[in-house]
Amino acid sequence: MTYTEGEILRVQDKLSEIYSVYSRSERIALAESFGYGGTDESKLRSLRRISTGRLGKRQSADVSRFFKPFITEGDPNAWSGRLPPFRLSSPYTIQSYVMYVMEEQSEFTEFQLLTIDGNLNLNRNDLAIPSNKAVASTDLAELFRLYNRLAAIKVTEQRYTKAIAFTDEGAEQLVDAFDGRIEVPRVNREFGIYLVSVFPPKSGTKTQTKTFQRGIPKAKQERIVKSVNRRYSGLTRSGGRLS
Repeated sequence: MTYTEGEILRVQDKLSEIYSVYSRSERIALAESFGYGGTDESKLRSLRRISTGRLGKRQSADVSRFFKPFITEGDPNAWSGRLPPFRLSSPYTIQSYVMYVMEEQSEFTEFQLLTIDGNLNLNRNDLAIPSNKAVASTDLAELFRLYNRLAAIKVTEQRYTKAIAFTDEGAEQLVDAFDGRIEVPRVNREFGIYLVSVFPPKSGTKTQTKTFQRGIPKAKQERIVKSVNRRYSGLTRSGGRLS
C-alpha cells in the first residue's frame, strides 16, 4: 500500500508517543517487530531515528490530539495533560482554527444558537499578560497551559460563547450535544490546534512540518503503519498509558 507523506508523518507522531512510554525492553521488542536486527543497541538506534521528532525554525506541528475534541462552559478544561515527546529548538506559539457555538438574542427573538468559525491564537490581551512577557516559548508545558487557560476564558468569561470545537470530529460531537440545534460551518472547514514557529517562513515558501531524524523505510512502511496504529489505539483507550 502507498502512503502519503502526511500519513507517514502522522504515524511517526504516534510512534514518538509510544516510544516515550515504552520501557527499554518494550522498545527492543518493538524494533524487532518492525524487522530491525543486530545488537540491542542497533535496534534501539534504528527505532530512535524514526521516532525522534524535532521542531526548529519555520516549522509547525498539529497538536490537536493532546486536547479534547471540544469544551463547553460546564467543562472548560481542554488539555488532556499529555505533551508531545519532542523538543522545540526555537520559540513557538500556539494557533488554532476552531468552531465557536454562540448564543444570540435579537430584539424580536429569544436566545438562539449559532456557530461561527475563526482563529483562537495565544495573545496577551485575552490572557492579561504584560507587554514585557512573551506568549511564545520553547517550553511545551507552558504553551499548553496558556492555551488551556485561553480556551477556558473564552467559554467561561465571554458571556455568549457556549462551547468550542477544536477538531472536525469535535464539531460533529457538539452538533449531537446540542441536539441538532446547530450546524457545522462548511466553509474553510479544517479545525485544529497547531504549534507554530515565531519565525516566519522565507519569502515564497511555506511553513515546514516537524521533521524526524529518519523517514520510515518504504520496504517497512506497511508493517510499521499497521503496527503503530494498532498499538496506539490500545494505549489511548481508557486506562491506557496514553489515555
